[in-house]
Amino acid sequence: MKKGCLIIISGSSGVGKNTVIKELIKRNDNFNFLCSYTTRTFIRENEENGKNYYFVSREEFERKINNNEMLEWDEIHGNYVGVAKESVENNIKNDSIMFKDLTLSGVNAFKNLLKDKVKIGTIFLTEKKDILKKRLIARGEPAIEKRLSIYEKEQQNAEYYDYIIKNSLIGLTCEKIEAVIEQVKNEEFLEPVRFKKKYISRKINKIVTNLKNGKKYKPIKVCLIDNKIKIVKNEYLYLASVISSINVAKIFVDKNNKKIKNNVKNNQWFEILNNRGLHEIKK
Repeated sequence: MKKGCLIIISGSSGVGKNTVIKELIKRNDNFNFLCSYTTRTFIRENEENGKNYYFVSREEFERKINNNEMLEWDEIHGNYVGVAKESVENNIKNDSIMFKDLTLSGVNAFKNLLKDKVKIGTIFLTEKKDILKKRLIARGEPAIEKRLSIYEKEQQNAEYYDYIIKNSLIGLTCEKIEAVIEQVKNEEFLEPVRFKKKYISRKINKIVTNLKNGKKYKPIKVCLIDNKIKIVKNEYLYLASVISSINVAKIFVDKNNKKIKNNVKNNQWFEILNNRGLHEIKK
């Protein structure tokens, strides 16, 4: 049986990843932050060595890489950032809820390395670019324009996460994340990722164009429990299929991910997906 739970939180610079994690840990006794090593020399206000990060030299970090002490690492904005194997192993032993802020490449590395050891949920925090810029200026961050130059690319990567949560009110954000944790702990099927309507329209229109141009996609996976749709993997591909009237094969599975036969009709699917906040997407 898997022990512990890892909640990975990503987002653009200034979105408040560390602030949210700090608040969650303050609210819950069994929550712990998975502290990274970093070669970043700029230390923000209220950051503590050994609590927020382990601040080390570039030479020390590279020594740890060469000695195979790092579970994962990456170079971000010119600095190394990564997590040591020992830190993860200690948290798994304590059966705790671990939090980690990571880039997309770090997310994939963690999921591959720890998927058989802990339960994992991924969350992408989002906020408007102009608001992030104000936050970065307020906390005296260097190289702000460089940090925000990859904002659009980071937002596009949001589709690879289990959840997207707008971080405008920290209390509400924490409540949503706590609800996610309960689902991850119980290994329930996660609710589909909910995109902003503008993002949905852009994404679906692109897929519709690709379908009409003959592009092939993997079949849509649908989980059915008691003959009711619980999750649609790649729901925007399904909606694009409905809009374009181009059929995309569907794979129906039960809660154990085993294939089953079902005759759910397209109009039932469309109605259910519309009820999930996608009602502005029309045929």
